[in-house]
This record gives sequence, C-alpha cells and structure tokens, in this order.
Amino acid sequence: NSNLQPAFSALVMKLLAKKPDDRPATATAVVQSLAEMKSLSQTQGTPSPMPPPPSSLRDTTSRQKTPPRRSRAVAFGVVGVAGLLILCTSLFFSFFGRSSWHADANDAGQHSVPVKGISENEILFGMSAPFSGTSRELGREMEMGIRTYFNHVNDSGGIANRKFKLVALDDGYEPERAVANMKELYDRRQVFAILGNVGTPTAERTMPFAIAKQMVYFGAFTGAPLLRRDPPDRYVFNFRASYDEETAAIVRHLVEIKSIPPAEIAVFAQQDGYGDAGFNGVVKSLRKHGMEPNKILRVGHQRGSVDVGAAVKEIVDHKEKIRAVVMVSTYRPAAQFIRKVKDAKKDMIFTNVSFVGSNPLAEELRQLGPDYANGVIVTQVVPHYQSESTLVRTYRDQLEKYYPNEQPSFVSLEGYIDAVVMAEGLRRAGNDLTNETLVNALEAIRDHDIGLGVPLNYGPSEHQASHKVWGTIIDGGGRYRILELQ
Repeated sequence: NSNLQPAFSALVMKLLAKKPDDRPATATAVVQSLAEMKSLSQTQGTPSPMPPPPSSLRDTTSRQKTPPRRSRAVAFGVVGVAGLLILCTSLFFSFFGRSSWHADANDAGQHSVPVKGISENEILFGMSAPFSGTSRELGREMEMGIRTYFNHVNDSGGIANRKFKLVALDDGYEPERAVANMKELYDRRQVFAILGNVGTPTAERTMPFAIAKQMVYFGAFTGAPLLRRDPPDRYVFNFRASYDEETAAIVRHLVEIKSIPPAEIAVFAQQDGYGDAGFNGVVKSLRKHGMEPNKILRVGHQRGSVDVGAAVKEIVDHKEKIRAVVMVSTYRPAAQFIRKVKDAKKDMIFTNVSFVGSNPLAEELRQLGPDYANGVIVTQVVPHYQSESTLVRTYRDQLEKYYPNEQPSFVSLEGYIDAVVMAEGLRRAGNDLTNETLVNALEAIRDHDIGLGVPLNYGPSEHQASHKVWGTIIDGGGRYRILELQ
C-alpha cells in the first residue's frame, strides 16, 4: 500500500514472521516503533503510518490488474493485521491511561506497559480472609498486623515514593467466597499482589487463581504442603514454617521428652484440607517411630462447626489408652474439645498447631477456668510476642501507636512480619516494579536478618523464608509461657 510508511509495512511483516526470534521482542518495542513513526511523519511531512480507511483501500486494490489469489490473500492479511494492530494500540492507550506504566531498559524512562495495582504514588494489595464466622479473629489479627507495618511505611514516605494500600475482603473461611473475592480483587479492584490470605481450604482455590494470573501470592496464613511444592510455584512465597515442621516438632517433644508411646497419640483435626495437612504431618512423624497410618486414631469436626461431641466420645471410649492429642483445628472448636475431654476426667496432653489462633484459644480457655487452660501446648512459627528481640519490640511499639486498644498476639505478629518481608522485596525491586521484578527480588534475599533471631532465606528453589518452630504453653491464667520443645 503506497499510502503506508515503509517502516510500518516492515513492522507488520516482522509481526507476521514465522520464527519467534524474527519478531519484535516485546509489546513495548512495537509501541515505541509506532510512536517513532508517528513523530517522524509529523516532523517531516511523510505519509502517516496509519492505513487509510477501508474504502480507500478497496479503491487502491480495485485499480490493480487481477492479482494472483495468493497475493490478494497476503495483501488482505497484512492490512487486517495492520488495522488490528492500530486498533489494539489505540485501545491500549485509552483503556490503561490511568494505570502505572513499566518501561524496558531501552525506553529511556518512557512508560509503555501497564502494571495492575501500581501508580506513581501507590501500591495496592489484596487480601481474602475470614472476618466473620468461627475463625474471624484469625483474619482480623492478620489484617491488623499487616496494616500496622503498612501505616509505618506510609508515615515514613512509602517505598520509591509509593505508599501501601490494602483491600481486605471477608470470605468467612469458605472456599467459594474466597474465589469470588480473588476475582473481585483482580478484575475490579485491580490489586498488584495478594498478601496474607488466611486458611488452607481457601488457599486450595485462591492460590491457583493467583498463579494463573501471574500474580504474587505472599505470606498466606497456612502451613499446608500445597503452597510448598518442589520445585516451588514461581509466584507463591511463604514466610512461616510448614505444618509438617510444626507437627514433627510436637511429636518429637511428646515421644522423646514426655516419653509418650506413639500408639497413645491421637489427632483431632478439622475435616478439610487444613485438617488433612496437619494429620499427614503427624503421620510422617509417627511413621519414623514405627506407627502405621491406619493405626493412628483421627477424630474431628466439620469446618465452621463447634460440634465436637462425636470426636470427644471416640477419644474417651477408645479401647486403647490415649495420652496426648495433636489438634489441627481453630480456637472455638479446639476449646470446646479440650473442655469436654477434661470434663470426662481424662488426664491428657493437648497440643495445637499455630493456625489455631493462640490468643483467642487462651481467652476461651481462661474463661472456662484455670484447670482447662493450664498445660495446653501450642507450636508457633514466630517468636513470643513479648520477647525482647529487635523486631518484636518494634512490632509492639508500632502496634501500640496505630492500634492502642489492641494487645500483641502471635497472629498479628505474623501478619506484621509478612508485611516487613514483602516491603524488603519491594525495596530491592526498586522503581521498575512488576510481579516479575518482585519475584526476582524476593528470590535474591539471602541470610536476611530482620531481628527474629533466625536469618530469612529465599531462592529460585526456596520460597519459604523460615523453618523455625517455637514452643509455647498456656498457664492457668491464660498466659503463654515459652516451652523448650527439645
């Protein structure tokens, strides 16, 4: 078409090249080439790179002598691709006009590719967690911990002049609601990344969504194996130790320190992916002590229910003596289970993994009385919130500043640490921020000391920063004391 710049025709033919290496490397390169052509046509008076209207094209081709069928097909193919390219370019700029733009290194600072959830002065994060139902305290405390550090960063001017904003949606600890939240966060709220989602059954649905959208899914409040694949999923990063590591620590404590025979250890687990993950962790640990999986007593309850009567009856009436129970539940059903078993005069050790919600569990047991609270063990994936480590002291100070009516807790401390580590990744990614640069920045974190007493490590084959498990035990007053697990 004589009305087109030769450079434009050459660009279209590059886009149609059979070999990928012969095509433009990125959409950024295409857009920049178009911009240069437009600028050249305006300054030199050369023909516009844009194709003329379809009627003009028909007039041009109709004056030609009858071309071979193949030539005619190629000509219309080129024109069609060119028109589609121009249309997409126009829509591209008009639709994303309010978005932030990411530039390639060769763009000399000119922005071209939109980054969802990023503007010149803000980074938008999304979170789906239970803010209603029997597990609502877990979501509330995780959100509070994240917001505490976000408030500190924002008051300090943000990172790369961008402040943090969190959109937290209630899923009630139900998978279907969690998936709906993820779609809302991605499609309508336009968040950059997911931070601090709560729960395993919800993660089973929300994590694949994030991976499909190539969106970073960071710091979920769960120790389930599905977030810890080998090799790890590129966009999934964890801070905390796994349920396998927590249950291994508690089984080792029960067998080696408390001298409880493996056959006298049972499991009280929620009937879903969370309970399955915890139970499987116990199975792996007890197998090392000669216990076959089918010999391990498992009782439980439905997610969202506090009906534990059947589970209590199985424990009390079991033909073999049960001396310890590893609990993989949330705080309300866990407290009811402990109360009812102790009411049956069973002399038993109760242990819980960190997801139980330590502070709400202690409060539920404290209200029941000192006999119910005393001696209950909870493994933790963060230090005691009253410890004197540098980071924990800073957490307490900032929590008091931004939430003066709230008390420190293990869960809000974990949310705070998630935000701290995410911020470190963002600092390392710098101004050139995308999910890809964030992943690369996180994977470059090695032996990073944030004041926990253990260095944090990521890498291309390691997406879990900490493997440390701490032990705690509740006293008669509902207070947590440090427990040496080994």
